[in-house]
Amino acid sequence: MSESMKKPKLLILVPSGMPQAEAEALRTESQARLEKELGSSIECELSSHWWSAQFERAGSWDSWIWETVTGKSFNTRGPHFDGFVVCTEQLGKANAGIVGLALKQKRSVLACRNGLPFGAVRSVVVDDPDDWKNGWHVVVHEL
Repeated sequence: MSESMKKPKLLILVPSGMPQAEAEALRTESQARLEKELGSSIECELSSHWWSAQFERAGSWDSWIWETVTGKSFNTRGPHFDGFVVCTEQLGKANAGIVGLALKQKRSVLACRNGLPFGAVRSVVVDDPDDWKNGWHVVVHEL
């Protein structure tokens, strides 16, 4: 497939420790909603799968977050992901780090929350920096 025909690839940010079956159902549902909304097919990867494949190579949380947002594919020389998708308003530290860095880098971050309209994530707010699983939330502008 040529670069101009490449499907956009999005990273679906799921909470750490989410059961695999639940995460996969969330990915499937989010991908279907996004494809319907965008009117084209996309490729989606779960953050849990990306973490399993890449974290050891990165060596630290900060390096993994940096590589996730700013890194490039060796094969295509394009970014690993064309955008990022949050499915919940509350985030853990790593997902908040990805969203925050993506926004600083002017990358697309979408909100695809169950039962709510699509939105563009505008910022990440720290609620409790000691709560690594739910201590951040996103501010969303509905589309």
